[in-house]
Amino acid sequence: MLVYVDGLNTVKRTNFLAKTAEVRHWNRTLGTILPWPKMKEFLLTGNLGDIGVGMPIADALSLLGRPERTGKGLRGWTIESYAGGCFQLGHYEGVLGLIGIYFASERIEPPELPRATKCVVPFSASTSVEQFKAYLDANQIPWMPDLRLEDATALKVCTSVYASFDDDRLCSVLVSSK
Repeated sequence: MLVYVDGLNTVKRTNFLAKTAEVRHWNRTLGTILPWPKMKEFLLTGNLGDIGVGMPIADALSLLGRPERTGKGLRGWTIESYAGGCFQLGHYEGVLGLIGIYFASERIEPPELPRATKCVVPFSASTSVEQFKAYLDANQIPWMPDLRLEDATALKVCTSVYASFDDDRLCSVLVSSK
């Protein structure tokens, strides 16, 4: 059973991740979810399990399997998409340069990442800036405002991960080499 906070501060329950052996804990005091170890690791280091920016894309693809879609991104990068486009890897000249988790506003539940990442996302498109900050604070993950985006709210998490929001709702959490 998965428990998470939606944008209306109510508890949603679903069993779409019941197949995992890990257990989540609901923190009633803070109204957030305590971290799955791999999500906390991603937010702290920018590495998602064995996948990290700078590694050969062939190694990442061998871990994840064949992507659902491949396309072209900005600056000539190739984008490999998984999980209905919610999880993307961007690479250029054979080197992984982007790991991105994207949140579609029409999806109620958090995106389900490929099993090889061993990571469950405790956020959804209804996660507000304040809920995301509360999660970071509760798990002692440092953050600061990212002022590079003039028309959106963004946070820099640790040294390499960025979270962006639109209309106070989470849009993406990503790490990029550029």
